Amino acid sequence: MSDNVLRINNKMIDPGAEFENPVYVYLAGLAKGSLRAQTKALETCAGILANSEQVDPVNFPWFKMTPGRALYLRTQLSERYAYTTCNRMLSAVRKVLHLS
Repeated sequence: MSDNVLRINNKMIDPGAEFENPVYVYLAGLAKGSLRAQTKALETCAGILANSEQVDPVNFPWFKMTPGRALYLRTQLSERYAYTTCNRMLSAVRKVLHLS
């Protein structure tokens, strides 16, 4: 097992492998120390957008994101987190959207 293995909803993921999913591609480009935080950020953002607590960011339809949904997400994050955390989480979403 590789040192870079992480879990998304208890499913083991090797971010060093080549994937077509934008979430996997994004996570594969991160440093080892950022994997958990950014994985959790994507899980949280997908959960907010789906109005659910348990959402797998890998299967979330990021390509359906609209400007209105992005504004909703930003508002929800800013109400729950410090601005630096909010910006870090939005950055993860922005990069996944760019890859999708």
